[in-house]
Amino acid sequence: MKRFDEALAQIELATVLDPLSLVVKCNKAQVLYFARRYNEAIAQLLDSIEMEGEFPLARFILGMVYLQTGQFANAAQQFEKARESTSGHPAATAGLAAALSHSKKKAEGRKLLLELERLAEKTPGIRYYLAIAWLSFGDTSRALRCLEKACDERSVSLPNIGVEPALDSIRSNPEFKKVLHRAGLNSRVLRLTASGLRR
Repeated sequence: MKRFDEALAQIELATVLDPLSLVVKCNKAQVLYFARRYNEAIAQLLDSIEMEGEFPLARFILGMVYLQTGQFANAAQQFEKARESTSGHPAATAGLAAALSHSKKKAEGRKLLLELERLAEKTPGIRYYLAIAWLSFGDTSRALRCLEKACDERSVSLPNIGVEPALDSIRSNPEFKKVLHRAGLNSRVLRLTASGLRR
């Protein structure tokens, strides 16, 4: 889980084969994001957006990076653009709510979250991003409940929890460790992850 350099090396090979692939560029940016190499991730994503301004994945990941660097207005802008080009994708909506939690539009962000909570009852796969958004509002209990339900739903994003920067604030929480265990991340892997994040 901490093998960021190996992942980046493989992506570089893919870039050689298809230098114009926006998906490859975004994959590289996401690995850089997970490695906490935010400035490099931003540069990669801005390059992708320059190639194709409406590519929602680049906008979404850039929003996530901006959340971690405290650029909340920029994050909100990127999530808004991602929502516009995906007809309101729930992950982009959750990201927008997280960004708004740090602005004067906090009430608007909470309203978006409550709407997503209702949607999540009938649409699996949303809980992971809901957890990140609730953490932005300082609601650890709700965030953990969302992650537990993400485990129940076998969310495709769940393997990222070991390296997701947005979850760093609860890594020492015993309940979060239970979620990691449920996700199949044993203690040895977690120790390796922690040592990798301190690099």
